[in-house]
Formats: sequence, C-alpha cells, structure tokens
Amino acid sequence: LTMYLLALLAVFSSGILLLLLMTGFINPLDSKLENFMTHTLAAKKVVIDTKIDKINSHNMVLSKEISRSVAKVLYDNNAVFADLNNSPKLLTEIQFQTYDILTKHLQQVPCSGIFYVLKASANTDWDKKYANSVYIKYTNMYSQNTFNTEYVLFRGSADLAKAKGINLYSVWQPELDLNYWPAVRNLLEQKKNTPKYGITLLPTHHLKDSWERARVFALPIYDEQENIIGICGFEASHLYFQLSIAPITYKDYPLILGIMTENPDGTYLGALSDETSLDKWPLRTYEYNNYTVFYTDNVEYVGKILPITIGFQNHILA
Repeated sequence: LTMYLLALLAVFSSGILLLLLMTGFINPLDSKLENFMTHTLAAKKVVIDTKIDKINSHNMVLSKEISRSVAKVLYDNNAVFADLNNSPKLLTEIQFQTYDILTKHLQQVPCSGIFYVLKASANTDWDKKYANSVYIKYTNMYSQNTFNTEYVLFRGSADLAKAKGINLYSVWQPELDLNYWPAVRNLLEQKKNTPKYGITLLPTHHLKDSWERARVFALPIYDEQENIIGICGFEASHLYFQLSIAPITYKDYPLILGIMTENPDGTYLGALSDETSLDKWPLRTYEYNNYTVFYTDNVEYVGKILPITIGFQNHILA
C-alpha cells in the first residue's frame, strides 16, 4: 500500500488551516504522532503569519497607490468617479497609470497574481454586471520562485497588454464578471470595511472559463472621502500553493498541505498540495478522540487544529 501523512493547511470564514494525515495506514494514532503534528502545525503557523503580514502590508500600500492614481486621472480630466462608467478612455488611462504599481508589488509578494477591481464599467448596458479591472498573473510556473516567470493579463485592456509587451491569458476578458464571482461583488457593494484596511481572504474560486482555482487576499480602495471605490489584492492559485509547500515527512511518509474553506452547510472546499489521494470535494467532518477527521465517500484525513487570525477574520490551523 502507498502510505501518506496529509498535512492540510486550511483557512475559512470561521476558517481553518489543517494538518492532516490519511487514516488507516498508521496505527495507532499515538502520542508521538500527535506531538509531531502539533509541533509541525505551530511551525507552519509561523511561516504563514509571516507571509500574511507581508501580503497585508503591501496590500495597504497598493490600495492607497491605486486610489491616488484614480484621483490623478479624474483630476487631469476634470471628471468625478461616476464619470468612469461608460468611459473606456478614462478607465484605460487608469490602467496605464497603475500597471507599474501592480507589477512592482507582484515582484515583492509571495503570490501568483495581483489585481484591482473598480466600481465602474466601460459598458454598463451589458446584460451582466461587469467591473473594470486589471488582473495580472504569472504564467508557466514551475516553482514558487517567480523571478524569471512571465506575466499574462487575465483581465484588463488589450491595449495595455500590447503596450507593455505581455500576452493575454487564454480566456482573457476586458472586465471582471461580478455575477460569476459573487464574493468580489459583495466586497464591492459593502459600505464600509472594519477595520478600514482589514484584509479579507475570499473563498476558493474557479476562475471563469479556466482550469485554475485560486484564493485572493482583498482590501478596499477608498477615495478622498473614504468611500469604497474598488478592491485590490493578491492571488494565491492552487498551483502556486502546491509549488510553495516545502516537503514534510513523518517516518519517511510524505505529508500534504492544504487550504480549505467552510461552507454554510459545514462542509469544506479548498486545495491540497497533492490531491492524488482525494476523490472529490467537498470534505465532511467528525471528531475522533483528539483529532478532527475530514472525509469523502472514499478517503479520510485526521488532523489537529490551531487558531489563527487573518485580517479581521478568525481562523483555525489544523
């Protein structure tokens, strides 16, 4: 039999980061194993906290820089924010103003992409609700080291991509479909964010028309009157997550790290650094002695949990 220890890194709205192992292969679940899981979980929490702090600090700066860029374009064109709707010229000018800001932060933050979304659209007459956006992703990732990795434009102006010499993503669109990404729409529609620059980790999302799944760390963008005019943030795709996980073993057995989100019905969706043993999502749970067991119809994982906070959200590592 192939034997695995599964370490799942899970974060959810009432969120969790899970250190898990596949049940049935290692018997019994003794105190040495429990101690190993607890210590490994604590060590992973330190690493994650450091990365989250870096993402959050860059996100606050990014939000303010985009806000200033929007204000400059509006001032230069004697316009107000409402004038951006149905004005591709002004929206594209903002995209050109912000491109270097976005790529600067993209190079400095552990992530797979960067974006902003404004509460404005180049065509408000479309049947669906769209929002103007620049969303830049790394392409052809083979490791977490993105130093020589090229960019692609997932959302944004084709003129911007041409001028900057980057390719369009295979399922590129000029704007973001808010009906397809309700978590982003909900953030855009909020009247205030508490705390003001509190980061929000959105649930796992299947990027529209793409094979990719991702989570994003989002933050509001404010105007000078502190109205929310958009959101910005960083993407952590499942592929990037898988590439960024350093190998962990227990008695020569590999561990798998994952990130998950709790659904309203108590099940969990997320990503694993190795999903070869997983038959399907979502996962369900039950308690077993000192462990939490996550399971599907054909596989079970058992793990320990540890509280963690991301932005203003309470999470659990396990």
